[in-house]
Amino acid sequence: MAIIRQNSVSGINSITAQSNALDFYDSAGNKLTIGADVTGNVTGNVTGNLTGDITANQITVGDTFLKPQSVGLGSTSTAGRDAGIGTALGTIIYNASTNSVEAYGPGGWVSIQDLAGGGITATGGVTATYTDGDKKYKSHTFLTSNPFQVTSLGDRGNRIDCMIVGGGGGGGGTPDHIGCGGGGAGGMLVSTGISVATGTYSVVVGGGGAGGAGAPGATGVNSVLNLPTVLTAAGGGFGAGRPGYTSSAGGSGGGAVGYSPPTTGSAGNTYPSSSPTPAPLQGQPAPGQGNPGGDGGTTGNTDGGGGGGAGQAGTAGEATTGVGGGPGGNGLANTYRYGPSNPVTYAGGGGGGSDPDYASGNPAGSGGSGGGGDGKGDGTNGGDGTANTGGGGGGGGHLSSNGGTGGSGIVVIRYEVSPSQN
Repeated sequence: MAIIRQNSVSGINSITAQSNALDFYDSAGNKLTIGADVTGNVTGNVTGNLTGDITANQITVGDTFLKPQSVGLGSTSTAGRDAGIGTALGTIIYNASTNSVEAYGPGGWVSIQDLAGGGITATGGVTATYTDGDKKYKSHTFLTSNPFQVTSLGDRGNRIDCMIVGGGGGGGGTPDHIGCGGGGAGGMLVSTGISVATGTYSVVVGGGGAGGAGAPGATGVNSVLNLPTVLTAAGGGFGAGRPGYTSSAGGSGGGAVGYSPPTTGSAGNTYPSSSPTPAPLQGQPAPGQGNPGGDGGTTGNTDGGGGGGAGQAGTAGEATTGVGGGPGGNGLANTYRYGPSNPVTYAGGGGGGSDPDYASGNPAGSGGSGGGGDGKGDGTNGGDGTANTGGGGGGGGHLSSNGGTGGSGIVVIRYEVSPSQN
């Protein structure tokens, strides 16, 4: 290990500070001047390659420095930090990915101080915090209608992300031999990067549509977030029953009854896959929130179609033995409530009901993932959609059956906060 001494003659493999210059003597005794204008006292051991500048008041290496008044850490990213091998305990860095000073300890990297400032401060709903990538978020979940109040702004863009799901449609019911349609799921609207100011914003969580009592069901209620631009998730369409035979469109469309001549499921609030997602219209449901319901069975008074879901159309009912009512369309997962480690699926369609008298053993359709209620048969009422998922109600089947009630909707708002915010 080389030793620095001022105004001294050095041995081989050593460094000296002499005549205001920093000299290196190799193993043959040859002198190599590394730098000039070295002032002040230099003590301690120096190993490895010496680069950078040394003056009386500052040592600079790359973008790091040491001054009497301050220390400059330079800057790295999370990827650059994690690329290090065998990081020494006590290492301190500035992480530009998280805008924080971090230290390496026995438990790994921890944030010492966040330098980007805090985020929004707000109230309303049920709150949770979680990490998504390099960022910490706070979520507000509204299970019922209540205000969202922004009490102060922060230094992280003052933008929110939101997920809004309308109430699910009710499944159809019948007093006769028929399989009824499942209710369509409530529309699912996801929007990001919405600017907010301080103030109070109303949040409306739509209720589920009632199941049909020996009749078609009822449409779900819209969920609405009243920001400067109003965002609306449409309620789900109702499932068809008898009498009436018709289903309705909605966030996702209701399923059709099994009937001859055949009936078709109703449309969801969709847009062509070749087109970009349109911006939501003021106060109106945005396209792209759901899918159509399934058609009814095509032979006689057979089995109902499943209601559409946010991620998939409802399946048609069938007259074939062992097939029965169409399953409801599956919903979509979203991470805004609890973060990426715990996604939740919403807006599943209700299953279609069956008529087991027409084709022995025909099962009813199951509800779609995301809260869709199961269809039923043999005079049994359709299953209800799960509350606060926007799931459609299941269709009833056979004699004196009612449709299931749609599940209520939900609104989730999230925004970035500092690591120290709760």
